[in-house]
Amino acid sequence: MLHNSHNISPPYFDRKLGWIIYPILGISFIFFANDNDFKTLVQLPSFKWDVVFSIFAASLIGFYLAWLTRYLDKKHPWEKDLKKRASWQVLLGILAPLFFSIGLEVIYLQAIDINIRQSGILILELPLSFLYLFIINLLFYLNYISFAYQKNLRSKSTETTSVEKVKILEGAKENLIPVHHISFIRSTEKTLWLHTFQDKQFFQNGTLNDWEAKLPKQFFYRLNRQFIVHRDAIENIEPTATRRLKVVLKNFNGEDIFIPKTKATAFRNWWQS
Repeated sequence: MLHNSHNISPPYFDRKLGWIIYPILGISFIFFANDNDFKTLVQLPSFKWDVVFSIFAASLIGFYLAWLTRYLDKKHPWEKDLKKRASWQVLLGILAPLFFSIGLEVIYLQAIDINIRQSGILILELPLSFLYLFIINLLFYLNYISFAYQKNLRSKSTETTSVEKVKILEGAKENLIPVHHISFIRSTEKTLWLHTFQDKQFFQNGTLNDWEAKLPKQFFYRLNRQFIVHRDAIENIEPTATRRLKVVLKNFNGEDIFIPKTKATAFRNWWQS
């Protein structure tokens, strides 16, 4: 299912929800991993410090898992070696933060002068921490699989509707060139020019809409009303004060090219995919 899905960078759920998920999980430890009733619990002298510590520890683990998952996506992507990635995920994504968090808890209990043997750290907090870490790692995995599956579907759809070669006009002659020779297509003063990576340009019939429909979308992007570009033709992008994106093309010294701010996020997702 994940074949042909290299360089996958999923937009993980924690980017928008992590700031609320991890504090909630932290606070839940206080209530679920405690054998006191609620009234007794909130009256404990250490209650407010328990809240602060739990939120801090859970958030710290959350930042670590966010970094680890993205790091492993680059070093050991799931589609390359499932068993190896799963082993790293269990070792570094579950066991390492599990022992780290329990170690933090032991230090905290000693700091507030609570006997570890009288606490529920081994029979309540340890299994609950393991369960939470397992669920979070599973969510990261499902997030990755879902994104990769959708990406493969889009690629297959593009492959079936796009062409490998296109007809170009070279003076009075008609020739076929591979689409990957096209650097960008530019519309200026109602004239369409096709530029190649070989620094040639050809006048073309049709409109940008026509070309956008037949070029493979995994390689070409419609920047605005004037440009369709191949991803390899892009030198870099620069954010502007008006939240538009300036796109700098290789071997092009013409006018500045901007992407409207409403399309900036979609463009970044395509370019980084």
